[in-house]
Amino acid sequence: MPEQLYSTAVARISGAITAIATTITLETGTGELFTSPTGGDWERATLHSATALEVIKITARSGDVLTVLRAQEGTSAVAWAHLADIFAYVTIREQIISKFAARAAALSALPVERANRSVGETDGRFVSIWDGEDQSQGVQYNKQRMQFPIAVECIKKTVNHSIEANAIMGEVIALIMGTNRTFNALALKTELAVASPGYPQDGGNYSTITIIFNITYETALGDPYTQKTP
Repeated sequence: MPEQLYSTAVARISGAITAIATTITLETGTGELFTSPTGGDWERATLHSATALEVIKITARSGDVLTVLRAQEGTSAVAWAHLADIFAYVTIREQIISKFAARAAALSALPVERANRSVGETDGRFVSIWDGEDQSQGVQYNKQRMQFPIAVECIKKTVNHSIEANAIMGEVIALIMGTNRTFNALALKTELAVASPGYPQDGGNYSTITIIFNITYETALGDPYTQKTP
């Protein structure tokens, strides 16, 4: 079911919750900052403190009470104290990755996967994208400048391995580094970091092409979603 995107919900929880709680009560009147998902829709949110972070999915809302799925996106469910911060917005970084994946879809005969090499026997070209950790580039004009790598990995059954792999590598670079490399002005710039075709070994017939791009963007100073802050 689709995610409901929202960009301004910042609130605090009212009353402590355990690591297994599936409802969260917010401070009075702040529930309206969040969406009211129905029919399997959901909204991403994050519980945040100086020492912990837990991503959750909001699946329903009644007034100031959220119904949630805990411990999403590899985070762990923990107990949260009264007045813990909760944020609900899709980060600039995630929006960039989404736009990047949409562009990369033109490279693939199969759906673009995120961080997945589990491709079965196929003649089609499989494309996966892998995103790395944010690195702070400093503060400019009261904004955090961040950079993170995105790798595009193409797996293709090849016959003339080096010729075909290098052709695919050129196609990936041309597509990503072509027009609108800012991904609808979400990123400041996109730079090619490294490109490396891998040819089949031991009688195999699948070539693997990996191209890494560095993406630079800016976000609000103190953004709790950034993995590293200045």
